[in-house]
Amino acid sequence: MKIPAKLFLSLLLLISFAVFDGCGTHKSKWVYDKTIKLDNSNPIGITSAGNNFFVSDVKNSRLIEIDEDGKIINEIKNLKRPMHISSYADKIYIPEYLNDSIKVFANNELYNMELSIHPDAPSGISVNGDTILVADFYNHRIILQISNIAKVIGKKGHGAGELFYPTDVQLVNGLIYVADAYNNRVQVFDLSGNSKEIIGSKDSINVATGITVYKDNLFVADFFNNRILIYNLKGELLNILKDHLDHPSDIFINNDSMWVPNYAAGSISGFQKIKIR
Repeated sequence: MKIPAKLFLSLLLLISFAVFDGCGTHKSKWVYDKTIKLDNSNPIGITSAGNNFFVSDVKNSRLIEIDEDGKIINEIKNLKRPMHISSYADKIYIPEYLNDSIKVFANNELYNMELSIHPDAPSGISVNGDTILVADFYNHRIILQISNIAKVIGKKGHGAGELFYPTDVQLVNGLIYVADAYNNRVQVFDLSGNSKEIIGSKDSINVATGITVYKDNLFVADFFNNRILIYNLKGELLNILKDHLDHPSDIFINNDSMWVPNYAAGSISGFQKIKIR
């Protein structure tokens, strides 16, 4: 039996937006849900603690705590270009790009984090217990500190094991995922500093600003192309999201809800993951 052209195109469109969950037994897709407008802001980083979001706003040199409607609950001012933030154990870690330092916000107080190696324009951070990773932007490297013992991963360049202005970093299952921003890719290292995978180098990314790994998928914010690229952890491109994005700078996912700061629009786009039957 032949499938009518209109029905065939509808099925093709549905398949093109489908993403396999972890083991591939279920199909799902991400759909746009809502936009949170942030007045007079340029958001870069996003994370959460409790029921609220924390967003770094470089235009106003601040960190804001907001609810899902965008209402400001708290405001931490006078930060020196806060970048890709991270949360762990109810603490918010804030790289200060213009101050070459990391701030920690906890219990409504702000204090400095001590690093054994000094970064030059830190742009991203990942914390898991006593393991700290910092994207060291102008030094083209990642600082890895475990229990106050630090070393560097990567060096300036464009090949495997080399970085060119990294902006974000995440530790997942013993692997280090790096937004190798101006190499227009994501690079994966082990804790010994060996390059294990290069992802996205053939997908015409124009500055990979922010990343996150969630349920066996890697999400990449493609800043100047106004899109989110979704890969499996082998580096195979599964899906591309393009709608309701305006210079996306970061990605935060929790409980199948994805939140993407739009740097140029001064907003956050929300997406929901739904199963396809």
